[in-house]
Amino acid sequence: MLVDLDDEAVPKWGQLKGKLGKRTRLVSVAHVSNVTGVVAPVEDWIETAHAAGVPVLVDASQSVAHLPLDVHALGVDFLGFSSHKMLGPNGVGVLYVRRDRFAELGLGNVGGGMVSMLADDRFEPLEAPFRYEAGTPNVEGVIGLGAAVDYLLRIGMAQVAAHSRALAAQLMEGLASLPGATVLGRSAVDRIALATVSLPWPAMRQQDIARLLADAHAIFVSGGFHCAHVLHQRLRLDGTLRASAHLYNDAGDIDAFVKALHDL
Repeated sequence: MLVDLDDEAVPKWGQLKGKLGKRTRLVSVAHVSNVTGVVAPVEDWIETAHAAGVPVLVDASQSVAHLPLDVHALGVDFLGFSSHKMLGPNGVGVLYVRRDRFAELGLGNVGGGMVSMLADDRFEPLEAPFRYEAGTPNVEGVIGLGAAVDYLLRIGMAQVAAHSRALAAQLMEGLASLPGATVLGRSAVDRIALATVSLPWPAMRQQDIARLLADAHAIFVSGGFHCAHVLHQRLRLDGTLRASAHLYNDAGDIDAFVKALHDL
């Protein structure tokens, strides 16, 4: 069962308790929306789900490079994220599994490196987590991910989060100044430096606006549905324009982005 969205594309978080039932096997929630940049109250969801005896999977792909994360403090059962979302290479990611949950998991793949004993009549995998690394791993990807983690930790995730939230506030203020703009998640309290807007320009798709920004101003944003077609269908939006900022951006970049939209 899905919780509903409000008019700004923010989930109605309080609906979770009423959605849980005897057949609920897993609660899944994105820590930060890849469309709105809004931070979800994952602590509340974990508490609510656990009270009903249901494990929780948190998708931290959008949050892991912007916010401090402590899986033990959260008490989350499963948490996953992609390397390329946190300044690392493509093709590798992380799945955290709380140790007492390993016993409930089956084997997705079998192969070299995860076998303890193999004979004609029996097969024994290694203990977790090694049983889940079948075959030759993406060694260079893991090394690259490790370098990205070290880089962020040297800066300090508290500093990264403060920078992200400051740019987020500036983004929201700037986009709200555009005539007729619909800014998703505008009233949310907590967000990262990611904002999405729908601009009602006649005969212009949001993808066309993104291309104009690139060609005329060398500003690169995402135009379209951002792998969230259902969200756009619910809001009756034919695509949106999404801007993402990080450590490599500053206040001047946000100003330039908003000015370019006004100019266009």
